[in-house]
Amino acid sequence: MSQIYPILVAGVESENFSAAVGVLTDLCQHVKTDILPYCDNIMQALLTAFQNAQLLQANTADIVSLLGDIATAIGGETYQRYLLHVLQVLSTARETVMQEVEGDIGDDAIALQQAWIDAWSSLFQSFHFSPESLLPAVVDVMQTVIAIINQTSHAQIVSTAINLIG
Repeated sequence: MSQIYPILVAGVESENFSAAVGVLTDLCQHVKTDILPYCDNIMQALLTAFQNAQLLQANTADIVSLLGDIATAIGGETYQRYLLHVLQVLSTARETVMQEVEGDIGDDAIALQQAWIDAWSSLFQSFHFSPESLLPAVVDVMQTVIAIINQTSHAQIVSTAINLIG
């Protein structure tokens, strides 16, 4: 991991964004807490990339999804130090999701809806030890999920949204 880590962080900050995020997602699923020594810099790179005005909506979905994958990999207690920043990212993504619910919806918007729901599912699972950390966001999450369910005809999104509620 220590040998590929600098390449992955550089990839998140470059035109190789999608490939780097894909590898990081796979690593989160397979190495779990072994990714922890690298999380501060990975999270910083993701948060910086999210704030980039040139960011494509497809990349936004990748970032949102990976933030949830990292929470699952390292667990809520450790993830707590990133929570404030992640909640800001999810709030910004929620605004985009809600705009898409009210307008035309394309593939990137569908991907962002799915990623947003997946990220929240990961956070709720990871913070089972202290759900009060997420309590301030619950009403917004549920309102958004209901709006998405009412708007979409995509079975996968509906299924994931129902799992989040349940």
